[in-house]
Amino acid sequence: AVDPALGALPLLLALVLFLWTPPHFWSLAIANRADYAAAGVPMLPVVVGSERAAWAVFWSTVALVAASLLPVFYGAGPIYLAGAAAGGALFLRKSWLLARAPGRKTAMGSFFASLLQLSLVLVAASVDPSLCNQAVELLHCDNLRIYTSDDPIGVEVGGAIKNVMAIATGLADGLQIPDHLARAAGH
Repeated sequence: AVDPALGALPLLLALVLFLWTPPHFWSLAIANRADYAAAGVPMLPVVVGSERAAWAVFWSTVALVAASLLPVFYGAGPIYLAGAAAGGALFLRKSWLLARAPGRKTAMGSFFASLLQLSLVLVAASVDPSLCNQAVELLHCDNLRIYTSDDPIGVEVGGAIKNVMAIATGLADGLQIPDHLARAAGH
């Protein structure tokens, strides 16, 4: 049966997503400060200035990177560690450059680094065998069987076929194709 209690690992991964949001959006807000000010939108750089907002980006990035490394102490493996460390190092570097010289170029550098950081963390979490095994153990029950696969091409092909079938079914419904033809398309 599935354990309804949340463990440390899922809570830490949720914390990473939560902490990622401020430096990501504040970097973009610094880059587009004039637009937000003209529209009367009180984004952080409009309210406190780009310099203070840039330091807020840096320190919130420090907190994010620290939090993104914590799952290693709760069962995440070396693949996760590599993704979190590489993405974190890049985001820290770019947010440091932003704090030292706030401007559109450094703000966009920090913004794009935030995208890469989150992508690396999520991809690493998705392929790390330690996390995959924990997910299978956590979610497996009589009504839900979860399997891991070492065949990414097979998984992708299966997913593509499923998507084609879903689109065909949607088209059949939308175009009001007769039932016997819709069933042939998988509906």
